[in-house]
Amino acid sequence: MLSRTALKLPKSNAAAFARNFSSSTLRREYHHPYGPYNNLPFAVHNRKRVPFAALFWGYFALGMGIPGFITWFYLKKSGNL
Repeated sequence: MLSRTALKLPKSNAAAFARNFSSSTLRREYHHPYGPYNNLPFAVHNRKRVPFAALFWGYFALGMGIPGFITWFYLKKSGNL
């Protein structure tokens, strides 16, 4: 289907389309650095305040601890524990 539409275009329009498509990628003004941890929206290495591992494990413990504490509390309250 795409090859048929390419055949129907006049050569001047097809050349202009190809020229515009290939030159549009060269207009990027900001270049993102490559490598591990560069795609994350927060710093992992060289943190000045709290290390990343402390935040990670604290968030994990809080997320798993609250449902566990609520379950323990209601089982203790009902006398089943």
